[in-house]
Amino acid sequence: MSSPTRVAIAGSTGSIGTQTIDVVEAENARVPGSYEIVALAVGSSAAAVIDQARRCSPALVAVADEAARREVAAALPGIEVVADLALVADPADVVVNGVVGFAGLAVAALQHVTTTPPILAAEVNEAAQHAHDAAEQAAPAFEGLRR
Repeated sequence: MSSPTRVAIAGSTGSIGTQTIDVVEAENARVPGSYEIVALAVGSSAAAVIDQARRCSPALVAVADEAARREVAAALPGIEVVADLALVADPADVVVNGVVGFAGLAVAALQHVTTTPPILAAEVNEAAQHAHDAAEQAAPAFEGLRR
């Protein structure tokens, strides 16, 4: 049997993240050892990611919020707990990015930067900045649409 596909999930406690875990578990029930969840990442959902880590046994959990990170580290001895969400890409073959909005773009850009040459990394960062600037300029036009 070949080695499992290593999966990392950024935004693991949101709907995309939780559904990804469900799909991985269902696929592993169908074909044992197909996938391995190697990393989870959250902003501040300590209790939820602790439960997920106990369920999935990843090697790495990234938590952006400092207080939540301390709580997660205390609850999960033997699992590396880090601040940098982009580090989830390192041990993975596939990264599912369930982080919404501009934060998700930043995670995607950082994931890309970790595996690309410096020149391309600079282009990715520049593109992300342009997208952010354009959204800020367009924001006033959408103010009247809020309910």
